[in-house]
Amino acid sequence: MDLDYSVDPAGKVTELNAVDSNTPNRLEKYIKNRLIATRFKPRLEDGKPVFTEHLKMHQTLASNSDSNKYQRDKLPYSKSAVLEGCYQLAALQS
Repeated sequence: MDLDYSVDPAGKVTELNAVDSNTPNRLEKYIKNRLIATRFKPRLEDGKPVFTEHLKMHQTLASNSDSNKYQRDKLPYSKSAVLEGCYQLAALQS
């Protein structure tokens, strides 16, 4: 799943669009809602927060039958894994 989004000066996600997705609608909606709930440190210009557009997020998901191929440290795929991805993304944006 590839998402394109913007972050406003308050750190809120805006203009969120799925660019490419073969993810079930329910899961896509869940991931979008988690990203919307995430607060980012906005980009600064001259010390002031500014609007940043066209940020990208790529989320790879595996079915249960494929999960052994993709598991790292034998952690089960779960909602917490999606949240962890959002937190890591937020850290990269700061």
